[in-house]
Amino acid sequence: MTTVSIIGATTWGNTIASLISTNGIPVRVWANKKEKSDLLQKK
Repeated sequence: MTTVSIIGATTWGNTIASLISTNGIPVRVWANKKEKSDLLQKK
């Protein structure tokens, strides 16, 4: 299955990623700060 990439861990990017992943599609979110990526990995 194809993985969708979202560039930007903003509110909008996270919302889109959540909606896509809810439908069973793998998602990769790119964040420009390590702190944001660490928080996303915990979810």
